[in-house]
Amino acid sequence: GNLLKKLNGVLPDVKQALKNVCEDIQKAIEKLQKRESTLSYQFQEQIEKYKSVHQELKHYQENYNTCNQSVNNLSAKLNQITEDLERVKIDIQDRESAMSDSKPLVNIKKALSDL
Repeated sequence: GNLLKKLNGVLPDVKQALKNVCEDIQKAIEKLQKRESTLSYQFQEQIEKYKSVHQELKHYQENYNTCNQSVNNLSAKLNQITEDLERVKIDIQDRESAMSDSKPLVNIKKALSDL
């Protein structure tokens, strides 16, 4: 009984305090929304510029990746051609050595003179 009377006695004050808190929260939310709207408006140009620059960067990165892949492919081809060229050089040197080697000719001359 006595507790219920006390609760009923403070209930209007508690209700008013909660109502005040709700109003304060609502005002704070409205203030934040206005501030957010103002900031969004103020920075809209920078946001659009950032998006544009970001797209441009993405485009350049894609071009870079494509060019980099081409460079890698061409480097691999160059390495293969260089290896092939080295083999051809070695073949030519071997043939030149075989052609300039006069030992077989000397042996033939010696054999003919021995006859």
